[in-house]
Amino acid sequence: MADENVRKAQKYLNSMYGHRSEWVKLDEDGLTGTGTCKGIIRAFQIENGISPVTGTVGNITLNKMRSLSDISKMNSNDP
Repeated sequence: MADENVRKAQKYLNSMYGHRSEWVKLDEDGLTGTGTCKGIIRAFQIENGISPVTGTVGNITLNKMRSLSDISKMNSNDP
Protein backbone atom coordinates (compact mmCIF):
# COMPACT_ATOMS: atom_id res chain seq x y z
CA MET A 1 0.00 0.00 0.00
CA ALA A 2 1.31 3.43 -0.94
CA ASP A 3 2.27 5.87 1.80
CA GLU A 4 1.85 9.57 1.09
CA ASN A 5 4.87 10.49 3.23
CA VAL A 6 7.07 8.11 1.23
CA ARG A 7 5.70 9.63 -1.99
CA LYS A 8 6.58 13.11 -0.70
CA ALA A 9 10.11 11.93 0.14
CA GLN A 10 10.49 10.43 -3.34
CA LYS A 11 9.34 13.67 -4.96
CA TYR A 12 11.69 15.68 -2.75
CA LEU A 13 14.69 13.50 -3.59
CA ASN A 14 13.94 13.65 -7.32
CA SER A 15 13.59 17.43 -7.20
CA MET A 16 16.78 17.88 -5.16
CA TYR A 17 19.03 15.53 -7.11
CA GLY A 18 17.32 14.97 -10.45
CA HIS A 19 19.70 17.39 -12.19
CA ARG A 20 22.73 15.34 -11.13
CA SER A 21 24.18 12.89 -13.64
CA GLU A 22 24.69 10.23 -10.96
CA TRP A 23 21.06 10.36 -9.81
CA VAL A 24 18.67 7.55 -10.73
CA LYS A 25 15.10 8.89 -10.82
CA LEU A 26 12.85 7.33 -8.20
CA ASP A 27 9.39 6.07 -9.00
CA GLU A 28 7.05 8.37 -7.08
CA ASP A 29 4.77 5.52 -6.09
CA GLY A 30 4.75 5.87 -2.30
CA LEU A 31 6.29 2.44 -1.81
CA THR A 32 9.29 1.90 0.43
CA GLY A 33 11.27 -0.52 -1.68
CA THR A 34 14.79 -1.11 -2.91
CA GLY A 35 14.70 1.89 -5.26
CA THR A 36 13.72 4.29 -2.50
CA CYS A 37 16.33 2.90 -0.11
CA LYS A 38 19.03 3.18 -2.77
CA GLY A 39 17.89 6.74 -3.45
CA ILE A 40 18.36 7.70 0.18
CA ILE A 41 21.86 6.22 0.13
CA ARG A 42 22.65 8.02 -3.16
CA ALA A 43 21.52 11.31 -1.64
CA PHE A 44 23.79 10.69 1.37
CA GLN A 45 26.71 9.92 -0.94
CA ILE A 46 26.12 13.04 -3.04
CA GLU A 47 25.82 15.26 0.03
CA ASN A 48 29.02 13.86 1.49
CA GLY A 49 31.14 13.90 -1.68
CA ILE A 50 31.43 10.13 -1.87
CA SER A 51 32.45 8.82 -5.26
CA PRO A 52 31.35 6.80 -7.01
CA VAL A 53 27.70 7.27 -6.12
CA THR A 54 26.39 3.72 -6.07
CA GLY A 55 23.30 3.65 -3.88
CA THR A 56 24.86 0.89 -1.82
CA VAL A 57 26.69 1.04 1.50
CA GLY A 58 30.29 -0.01 0.94
CA ASN A 59 33.36 0.70 3.03
CA ILE A 60 33.71 4.36 2.01
CA THR A 61 30.06 5.16 2.78
CA LEU A 62 30.12 3.17 6.01
CA ASN A 63 33.29 4.91 7.18
CA LYS A 64 31.74 8.30 6.42
CA MET A 65 28.62 7.37 8.39
CA ARG A 66 30.75 6.27 11.35
CA SER A 67 32.73 9.52 11.27
CA LEU A 68 29.65 11.72 11.70
CA SER A 69 28.69 12.95 15.12
CA ASP A 70 25.63 11.56 16.85
CA ILE A 71 22.34 13.29 16.19
CA SER A 72 20.40 14.25 19.28
CA LYS A 73 16.64 14.57 19.41
CA MET A 74 15.41 17.81 17.93
CA ASN A 75 12.56 17.91 20.43
CA SER A 76 13.18 16.60 23.93
CA ASN A 77 9.51 15.51 24.08
CA ASP A 78 9.98 13.03 21.23
CA PRO A 79 9.86 9.37 22.27
